[in-house]
Amino acid sequence: MKQEIYNTLDWLDIDYTRLEHPPIMTMEEGMTIA
Repeated sequence: MKQEIYNTLDWLDIDYTRLEHPPIMTMEEGMTIA
């Protein structure tokens, strides 16, 4: 699941390594960040 989220963030051109949120999050939270 985590890898899918990372792939989605990468697809949205988001550097998830710079996010202050934990690596495990729901897709909804990921879209909120986007």
